[in-house]
Amino acid sequence: MTVPILFAIFPRSQHQATTSRSYKRHLAQHLCGVSESMTALELGIYHGHTTAVLASMFKKVIAVDLKQEFLKKAADTLGKLERKVVFLEMDLFVDGWSLFAGNRVDVVVIDANHGYEYVRADAENALRYLPHLKHLVFHDTWTDEVERAVTELESAGMMSCQNIGLGADGKEYDHRVWDPRTNRTWFVKQTRPEGKVCENRHTQISGKAIAPNFWEKLFLLYKQPVTTLGMCSAGFFRFEANGVLKAGNWSEGTWKMSNVSHDMLLIRLPKMSPRPMEIHFNVDRSAFLLTQMGHTHADWFGILDQMVQRPFHLADGMF
Repeated sequence: MTVPILFAIFPRSQHQATTSRSYKRHLAQHLCGVSESMTALELGIYHGHTTAVLASMFKKVIAVDLKQEFLKKAADTLGKLERKVVFLEMDLFVDGWSLFAGNRVDVVVIDANHGYEYVRADAENALRYLPHLKHLVFHDTWTDEVERAVTELESAGMMSCQNIGLGADGKEYDHRVWDPRTNRTWFVKQTRPEGKVCENRHTQISGKAIAPNFWEKLFLLYKQPVTTLGMCSAGFFRFEANGVLKAGNWSEGTWKMSNVSHDMLLIRLPKMSPRPMEIHFNVDRSAFLLTQMGHTHADWFGILDQMVQRPFHLADGMF
């Protein structure tokens, strides 16, 4: 096991945004001895310092990031360990997680976008799409939004967690804060832990289901037939967890799951149609067709707003 050597090569002081030496050491202590035959999926890799530690521990690592520049930098950081890593450029909030379904993934390290909805989506997608998942690992749980997402899933019984990294013992420590725009750093007193390693309990708990992956997301609606990317949307749908459908110009209505299919919803939206309607999702539930009840012809096409913006983000990243 080469992890202690890697700690010396890639100290936190070398890059402000990487995980601490304590975090890497605790991660190794929790998973060494069982990880040699496992595959890890790392979400958010920055310059690859944590990726290098994972590559020394696991049989294979799938390293995912939104930015091509980070993937290239991480490959340089890894050196000979690069042969154990598969690099993927991917927008985790938009691109389909079914991409990972053909891989046996045992551990997911979540350290990408730290917004609450993104962390929650990453964790729920891991639980939803990876049947062999044993552990989830989170970084920056000292932040309110990451802590909230982890606490909610743990309280729901989906996972059981232990603190790792700085503050794992509950004692106060100096936390380094870095502003990448100015490259300025400063320290604040902190007691919340740097990270958590969690055991997947979802498959062991009867009746506990992961929230559908279309909840609380914004879908833009286009009148059929949709012919051009530049066509303006006519409105939006947001499916709230309480069965309320927020629909912009059409005010609001209700939705419920169909007994026919998990990818089909029954909705009532009086200001759009006096009759009930059906929504038919694609495989990843990133888009849908809206039809009248019992009809085959789709009147509307709905798509995640992030998917509409995706081509522009990709093009912008090439400048």
